[in-house]
Amino acid sequence: MAKRKPADVWDIENEELAEQKAEERAYGVEDSEELEYAERIQHERQAAALYRPVTKQLADRRKSLVPKPSKAFNAFSRTVFAKGAIPTKMKHLIAVAVAHVTQCPYCIRNQTNAAMKSGATPKEIIEAIWVAAEMRAGAAYEHSILALDRMVRGQKKRQRKS
Repeated sequence: MAKRKPADVWDIENEELAEQKAEERAYGVEDSEELEYAERIQHERQAAALYRPVTKQLADRRKSLVPKPSKAFNAFSRTVFAKGAIPTKMKHLIAVAVAHVTQCPYCIRNQTNAAMKSGATPKEIIEAIWVAAEMRAGAAYEHSILALDRMVRGQKKRQRKS
């Protein structure tokens, strides 16, 4: 089996290997690591097709269609991320976390780049993402109180009717 490159390196050689693994899978190859790798490459391709890179041409076209809102939004964004009571780096780390909760691929890309440009380390960025994950999971857990309350109320209602 060919030695794998890091997961963040997606070059032609890795794509060809993934295609080969996908073909082997179609012919009954049972190596789960190889299958997982091929599936990951396929997922990356699907995501790239769905969330196309933003080109200057597309951005300019969007701006030309609605120039006033575009200008206003850009000014709003610059104001929000300007240094204030919260340092710019921290604002971008917050934005990275929020982008992961909202699951916006464009926001994730842009805010990760902005966080790095403002001096955030990879460890800080990943920790911010973990904070977001905890908050998302925590919200689901905390909302279980609503279901529990509904079950208790329903049980009391049934007991009164009995």
